[in-house]
Amino acid sequence: MEEPKLKFKPITEGLGFHPFSDGLPYAPQSPQAKKTMGTGAVAAGPAKIVLPQQKFVKEAKPAPAAVVQPPAFQKSFIEARLNMPSMLYPLKRVMAFVLDTVFHLSLAVIALYGLTTWLNLTLNGTEPKEFFVVAALLFAITNSVLTLMEELLFGSSMGGKIMGLELQGGAGKILLRGLLFPLNILTLGLGLLMMFFDDERRALHDRISGLRPIEK
Repeated sequence: MEEPKLKFKPITEGLGFHPFSDGLPYAPQSPQAKKTMGTGAVAAGPAKIVLPQQKFVKEAKPAPAAVVQPPAFQKSFIEARLNMPSMLYPLKRVMAFVLDTVFHLSLAVIALYGLTTWLNLTLNGTEPKEFFVVAALLFAITNSVLTLMEELLFGSSMGGKIMGLELQGGAGKILLRGLLFPLNILTLGLGLLMMFFDDERRALHDRISGLRPIEK
């Protein structure tokens, strides 16, 4: 009679799980392991690599550089030097005056011719000297008035526009400068000669009014 073989019964039998149900890297997964999704290495899936988050730091903008302003007296000195007229400035003013005179004289001759024709008068050169003196005086006044009107309306006379000269100032200063222009005649032209010796090329009426034409 054979002796019965000893059989060992696992202590986990009947408890509802297998000792390798969680799976091993070298063991196949069982259907039960897929259902239970154990905590083993295979069931846990591939490892996730977590990268450290980068912190973006906003670059600080550099502070604007401070603008160094020169003192008031130095600033005025620099501006005065920058606005100094060129060597041709006196010649430009003389040419502007000549152009204005020729233009206004042409207008005066046309007006005089129309007036004498309308009055049936004839000028043959035999008129008395007083006539020519009065005519010259009236023309000088007319020339100054027309020049002043052009400067008030357009900032410069016709001759000044051609020579690139312009008055930059208020109407009050322009009017005062125009009214002071006869001083140059009363001083026998010395007021105009000051322009050639003055540092800023100012005539007498320019110096008194504080306004002179500038080059554009």
